[in-house]
Amino acid sequence: ASLENLKWSALVGRNGHVYAHRSVPGRKKEYLGRRVLEEMLKRELIKGESCTHIDKNSLNNTRENITLKVSKSLQAEREKLKTF
Repeated sequence: ASLENLKWSALVGRNGHVYAHRSVPGRKKEYLGRRVLEEMLKRELIKGESCTHIDKNSLNNTRENITLKVSKSLQAEREKLKTF
């Protein structure tokens, strides 16, 4: 199903931001921004990767506003692999 045909709800995160999410069997929650990013990348995000909103508006889930954020530990791990 396309993203606009799925039922999304608002969820207030611990940081006070409001996110679009939905419940998915087998997963706790699916966040719209993360799902959009995964479709852009054509793969699921791995541990240490997350979705960030360029304009800091967590409800603006347009492709132009979403980017991949990589944790410092994952960046360091990838840098170590480059040295071999």
